[in-house]
Amino acid sequence: MTQSSAVFSGKVIEIADKNQNSSIQSSADPIAVVFEVEESWKGINQTQVVVYTERSSESCGFEFSLHNEYLVYAHENAGNLNASICSRTTLLSAADQEKQDLGKGEGSTEQISIDLTTENSTNTNQLYIYLLIVALFLGGGYITLKRRTKK
Repeated sequence: MTQSSAVFSGKVIEIADKNQNSSIQSSADPIAVVFEVEESWKGINQTQVVVYTERSSESCGFEFSLHNEYLVYAHENAGNLNASICSRTTLLSAADQEKQDLGKGEGSTEQISIDLTTENSTNTNQLYIYLLIVALFLGGGYITLKRRTKK
């Protein structure tokens, strides 16, 4: 617990993988996991929190599952909370002894709601804008080339 920036129990309510549909993927790609916080022992006072992990255990990522409950030990890196298979993070159902050792945690005091789909749609909209600009640039180049070849 002393090495963790945050220790809490919570239920996974959303998992966002911005590279899910990418043709190039890495086991180290970041995955954002939104938790509904149930109880906190350190570093969390919000009702929801985002924890990042790598795509797979091959890169030390913890493979969270939607709707499962976990006891999460996270460390802060560049302003984000991160969990890995090297932390003590585990399914809550397998953490009876740890919860007993931790004692009674605190409830969340700051009510927030996190929606990662908004962030992903913003990134998608930016991609469409860039593609439109490239298409306009290529279209302009094509028209210019056609005019020059007619002369």
